[in-house]
Amino acid sequence: MTWQIEAEHSSAHDLLEELEPLALSLFGTCVQALFASREEAERARRHLETHLGLTPALHELPAKDWVAENVRSFPPLVVGPFAIVHGDDPADASRHLIRMKAGAGFGTGEHPSTAGCLKALAALRTPPRTVLDMGCGSAILSIAAAVLWDCHIIAVDNDPLALSFAQSQIAGNGLARRIHLVCSHAFSAFSPAHFDLVVANILARPLIDMAPAIRAGTVILSGFLVDQAAPVLEAYRQAGYAPRATIITDDWATLTLASSSPVCRIKSS
Repeated sequence: MTWQIEAEHSSAHDLLEELEPLALSLFGTCVQALFASREEAERARRHLETHLGLTPALHELPAKDWVAENVRSFPPLVVGPFAIVHGDDPADASRHLIRMKAGAGFGTGEHPSTAGCLKALAALRTPPRTVLDMGCGSAILSIAAAVLWDCHIIAVDNDPLALSFAQSQIAGNGLARRIHLVCSHAFSAFSPAHFDLVVANILARPLIDMAPAIRAGTVILSGFLVDQAAPVLEAYRQAGYAPRATIITDDWATLTLASSSPVCRIKSS
């Protein structure tokens, strides 16, 4: 049997992602998650009680392929010029199509910080030739960059499970030759390299720690709330970046910054 948790609190989405449910959806502030057993669902309910102080509804669902039903229930998610589909919906010729599996624990476009990054990518006026997606999760931002531009993309995460999922997502979008996946626990491995664009949708603290090492023409940063934006922005100002745009989505901030100093490029022989 399959068990469903339902909570009226948008923050429950991120907490439930950590537990890797069979499926996970966010509609406004309503979060629904499916689990394969009552034990897993009870653990998830306790997790929400501990961190949010709320007791979500718990239901046993009748025998059915609820994961498939969940996929079919997702309408295309439109974010800026992108249409994110979770099933086999036909392509919308007026949108950049991104196909993602529903219910993944690594980001499938519903979270406000992901939406902010997608909008920021679409707003860039100069197409980058090289892109680093730091903390790529499902690789949705790498996929978005690949459908927008003819560029070389490196997608990095420290979680092998996330990279395995990202690989399947990239292949499902026909981009296996365009995006290179790397498992790394620190940004320092990439600090000597220059990228036209670095995008990182992670957390405020690691973003601040990364700031002195990043060499990029443009950076897009998210994964933090509006009231956490000031120290992130200050860290990048000190590293030589000037703010270009800010996107606020449901109290989550996305910053676009550009290098305030010219970059000397060295051709490889």
